[in-house]
Amino acid sequence: MIYLNKKQLIPALLLINIIFIPLIVTLLTFGLTKSRYEPLIVLAILVLIWLFSIFFVIHVSKSKTYYLIIKDWGLEIYCNNKYCNNGLWTLPYNLIKQFDYYRMNSLKGWFILYTYLLPKCVFITIYDKYGKEESVFIGYMDLEQIKSIAEKGRIKLILH
Repeated sequence: MIYLNKKQLIPALLLINIIFIPLIVTLLTFGLTKSRYEPLIVLAILVLIWLFSIFFVIHVSKSKTYYLIIKDWGLEIYCNNKYCNNGLWTLPYNLIKQFDYYRMNSLKGWFILYTYLLPKCVFITIYDKYGKEESVFIGYMDLEQIKSIAEKGRIKLILH
């Protein structure tokens, strides 16, 4: 069983810290050098928002709502997309064309932020009931996990 929210923690924390840490340092130095209280009040509010964001990301990543079970014949994915029937999506290996994995250490992996997703995310390209290809987001995983699934089902894996 692979939990699909667990691996979004580190990319999300990196992104939050990249945004908040420079603002906090700037406000702190400005408030201390100018001897004014307004930047320190804004700093306190910003630190509270930063801490709330961190706790929220930790809570979401520890959620065990969405997961994937590897079977001999295919995958059982508990998720919330249009293919899930009451939260369960049974997907035989022969309907899967490929997996797309967006790594954390690649620039293209961070450009996925424009789709409101973080690196370490996995898209699955499937054949729908009309034979058309469709790419569907399934969750966040480690590279080793998706490699083992691709090898077991003999499915192409594309790393971005």
